[in-house]
Amino acid sequence: MERASVTTVSVFTLPVLRVVLVAAFLFLLQTRLYLPALLLFGLLLLVETAALWSRLGLRQLEVHVSLTPTRLFPGENGRIQVSVKNGKRLPVYISLLQQLPPELSLDTSRESRNCVFLRSLATEALTIPYHAKRRGVYQIPPLQLWCSDALGLFRRELLMDHNDPLVVFPHLSSAQDAPVASIDLGGLQSAARPYFYDPVLSVGLRDYDTSLPARQIHWKASARQDHLFAKVLESSTSPKLLFVIDTDAFESESTVGAAVYEKALSLTATLAMEADERRIPFGLAANTTQTGRAGAVFVPVGRSDGQAAAVLEALARAEGKRLDSLESLLVHEARHIPWGTSILTVDPAGFHKMDLMEVNR
Repeated sequence: MERASVTTVSVFTLPVLRVVLVAAFLFLLQTRLYLPALLLFGLLLLVETAALWSRLGLRQLEVHVSLTPTRLFPGENGRIQVSVKNGKRLPVYISLLQQLPPELSLDTSRESRNCVFLRSLATEALTIPYHAKRRGVYQIPPLQLWCSDALGLFRRELLMDHNDPLVVFPHLSSAQDAPVASIDLGGLQSAARPYFYDPVLSVGLRDYDTSLPARQIHWKASARQDHLFAKVLESSTSPKLLFVIDTDAFESESTVGAAVYEKALSLTATLAMEADERRIPFGLAANTTQTGRAGAVFVPVGRSDGQAAAVLEALARAEGKRLDSLESLLVHEARHIPWGTSILTVDPAGFHKMDLMEVNR
């Protein structure tokens, strides 16, 4: 979305002054002072030419703005890419200004241009680097673009809105800082050859060997390939996790309370990423408001390719303001929590396991 406006940058852009210059020019002609009238006419011609140049500058000017990337972690660098195409034969002078929220800062270590002279039918690509400092979801202020004439007497402003917000995920802690060991992420651990298989959880085929029961042989595929193939089934006792953040335990307006809450989000994100690497189904629930979305935070337990990104974005949107009770949230979403899921609650003291029976009561 773009919005155009006119900006006054010199006294010659004032309509009253230009009217006075025209009146003075006519007075000089009437009094037959031709040399001063000629000089004044040249000044008027220069001013009106500059005004027309500025007015035509925004015409056939294509501007595209994009954030790259739109998802990142604190401490990482991103960039705002601006592509400007001048579709007319009149050259224009372009200047840019991008303001950022205080949680983001311009990356001064990288060189960037904010002014460019566009020749006729030319295209320029500009990059504005920035640095993400803390977790959150931010709507970048509109990009301010000014188009002026060669003399800089007139300038017209164009505001380019950013369509997509910038999402900064929580900081990932090291594995040593996690209060739960990676081997104890929760859930019933599957054995190498469990007693019970879930025939619904079929994930593919593999070569059959004697360590597998005969009931796992896929007879149609084996007959077709003249080779024994076995179905790869997931155990019905495969672990499932639901990370739960109890906002009631973090309610504090002090800096210490906010720091503890940020640390809890960071540790939750770390364990979620580790569960994703181990292909353990996991989800997230938190009785807190979230930026840009209605309702409490809840991501159903799953193991899809986008599960980790969904949980990280939900953690980034968490505002830390209580929304209903944790028990009410879990009871309301209980139908989306598979049986056998280990629920790990997060509070200032660390992680604690909750029995699923407590949710279904």
